[in-house]
Amino acid sequence: MKLGDIFVFSMDLILFTYFTEIALNTTSMTVRIVACFAMTAEIFFMRQHLKIMKLSAQKRED
Repeated sequence: MKLGDIFVFSMDLILFTYFTEIALNTTSMTVRIVACFAMTAEIFFMRQHLKIMKLSAQKRED
């Protein structure tokens, strides 16, 4: 795992936590829906990044 990978994954995790706090601490339904969409996008980005890291590790082994 490279330093850049750790940084990107950490930023995704921080943003996910931030959007979770926004969704839990608001009374506006619109803000909650947007925050939930953002959390879903962050989960998608984290999964994609993990897949890319896994593939690059396999390529290095070959």
